[in-house]
Amino acid sequence: MALYILKKFNSKLKFLYRKNTYFSQSLRLMLRNAITQPHIDYACSGCYSNLSEKIKNKLQVTQNNGIRFCLQKPNRSHIGYQDFVSINWLSVARRAKQMIFCNAFNFFQNKCPTFMKEVFTAVDYQSI
Repeated sequence: MALYILKKFNSKLKFLYRKNTYFSQSLRLMLRNAITQPHIDYACSGCYSNLSEKIKNKLQVTQNNGIRFCLQKPNRSHIGYQDFVSINWLSVARRAKQMIFCNAFNFFQNKCPTFMKEVFTAVDYQSI
């Protein structure tokens, strides 16, 4: 499944690269967030913890390609911490953790979907 997500992400990113000359940096960032980020989020929310390190690295490389697109960096240029900060993004691993924490928060605030309430049970650790 993750390889399918990577394939979809890369095909949409290639489409954006073909139209790149018409975009400002803010539009590139907005289009990347709207068109490709949902695929990374889907991979993070559904199965990230069960993926092999090889697939996790491929997800990160794919996200780095999205950063290169947004910042108009040359192909194979290094993507460092400052690049993530400059466009206010998280790495794939941190994004996966953020999504888990958000889901846990929603669960404990009773704002989660009903299927989560059926699958998970809150445990009161003070009474143990």
